[in-house]
Amino acid sequence: MEDLDRELFEEKLRLVTSRIFRDRTDPKDTLNDRDFRMTYRFSRRGFYKLVDILKDDLSLPTSRSKALLPAQRLEVVVLALSTNSFQSVVGKVVNCSQSSVSRICYEICQKIAARAIEFICWSSDRERANIAQEFLAIGGIPGVVGCVDGTHVRIPTPSVNEHLFVNRVTPERAAILITASLCLRNAAIDLKEQPFEGDDYTEDYDENDAALPNTPGGDAMMNFVMRKYFS
Repeated sequence: MEDLDRELFEEKLRLVTSRIFRDRTDPKDTLNDRDFRMTYRFSRRGFYKLVDILKDDLSLPTSRSKALLPAQRLEVVVLALSTNSFQSVVGKVVNCSQSSVSRICYEICQKIAARAIEFICWSSDRERANIAQEFLAIGGIPGVVGCVDGTHVRIPTPSVNEHLFVNRVTPERAAILITASLCLRNAAIDLKEQPFEGDDYTEDYDENDAALPNTPGGDAMMNFVMRKYFS
């Protein structure tokens, strides 16, 4: 009987998933200044100044289970927003789980977006008029004073290359992510971050893959927007 009990106990132990203790070595400490700038889109000086600006939003009331430090939480957000990588990939860089990356990004982006008035200001009437004229000259659509790099206007789902046109993020989450990204961009300007060669990224588009201006797909998209929102 004792042997049977022992076998059952050992079988239960084998079924228990062992807790994974992750390496908490900070990858920021292993990068030189150039690699730091390429990875985080901020200089080392600018990054830690931003940590200081956002310290109240980044801090946690507890260190239970070795919670991530404020700099590590900002690191997660900056990597996720600037590289457009999968959360699991970001998690491998900072040595935390995908679920932690998701939770941290949404929580911190909410807090940054709530402080948008500190980082974002609207254009003056004269500036808006000039911007509208420039957009009209470029795309032929009147009354446009800004645009977002992404497909956030609800449109019929195309039958080809759906992933290029359909935004699967809810409007609320999209607004939070966009606002937080703009706040971080403007913070970089305020911190006088110098332009970096890696920022001059231009994607090579194929007119068969995207709806570009002066192509059948681009003209159809512009006509739809004009009918829907400007007629």
